[in-house]
Amino acid sequence: PICFKSNVSFPESIDEYIPLEEIPITETYSEMELAFEKGLIKNIGVSNFSIKKLTSIIEQAKIKPVTNQIEVHPYMQQDKMLKFCKENNILITCYSPIGSALIKMEDSQSNMILLKNELINQLAEKYEKSPAQILLNWGLNRGTILIPKTIKPKRAIENFASQEFEMETIDIESINNLNKNFRYIDGTIFTPKGSPYTLENLWDE
Repeated sequence: PICFKSNVSFPESIDEYIPLEEIPITETYSEMELAFEKGLIKNIGVSNFSIKKLTSIIEQAKIKPVTNQIEVHPYMQQDKMLKFCKENNILITCYSPIGSALIKMEDSQSNMILLKNELINQLAEKYEKSPAQILLNWGLNRGTILIPKTIKPKRAIENFASQEFEMETIDIESINNLNKNFRYIDGTIFTPKGSPYTLENLWDE
């Protein structure tokens, strides 16, 4: 839910942002609906929308979004969002489902590398799977769509194989207890000094 000026794929300066006060989300969404009606697109989805922002869309939209793409993994489980989207027939697409090693962590966050989590590795040993497969299986068990990123064919094959086993309920519940409401992608990249966006109005938290 962030607006850039025309022909800007990613803003490199403050003046390339457009505040939502100038172009509200609902206005952008109505243009997406028009594109759908013209047959230019097959579906409409949103990304990083809070329940508040999704509600504002649903209340005014003619076409409900098919999916909300958000960060979901055992450290950021998004239970309230999953419940809301299920009640409104909106699919959840999860990015960073096995965490992320692409960010610079503070020293105090060095223990937040999900693939190195002790429980996840214990379960990987128990089921003779990789830690990534344990994390993906957990996400699939919740009925979410997962989009793990890899450029290695071997890893892609391994990721697909995460569908081929079942964990015991007690193990799934143990992973459920790992939630820390921790974001790897916290949105600060969109909130440099002078930006019309803040973390508070981005996440509505």
